[in-house]
Amino acid sequence: MSESTGDEATSDDHSDELSPRKFESLKKLASKNYGEFAMQVQHMSEDVQKKLIEQLPEFRQLAGSALDSLDKSFKVFLKSADEGDRQVHDAYREQRAILDQMLKEPDFSLDEKLRINAEIAKTVAGQHRLNAEAKAAKAGAHAKTILGGVAVIGLIAVAVTGGKFGLDQGNSDT
Repeated sequence: MSESTGDEATSDDHSDELSPRKFESLKKLASKNYGEFAMQVQHMSEDVQKKLIEQLPEFRQLAGSALDSLDKSFKVFLKSADEGDRQVHDAYREQRAILDQMLKEPDFSLDEKLRINAEIAKTVAGQHRLNAEAKAAKAGAHAKTILGGVAVIGLIAVAVTGGKFGLDQGNSDT
């Protein structure tokens, strides 16, 4: 048995044990790029994955930080988009105010007042179009944020289980 233990020790050095250097490398990677970390962990044996997670107490915190980062990015996007939208809406309001003042000019003919009214209608249509585009952009960004969150959660699951349980289950049905 001691011969196989010697072989196992050699095997353990490469697959079942995590050297301090490799652990530190993975720990740094997890804090910098959680997705890359999860991908590397996925290729390790299930025992090494479990040991890594046990040795990395901030594992859940890192995953939470990745999700927080997605949330912050989405909030920054919304703030930026809202500020840009607000500026355009203000410009539309200013344009309408000028056109409204022109309508009050007693010297303008009915034809001129109708053209001014048509310009006011264009500003309203432009503002409605802006609202629709802004809503679509925000919905798209929200969907991407949700997909990013799902990807992070999926990477966590893959990192924890190595996807082996799902593959084993799939193979046992056939």
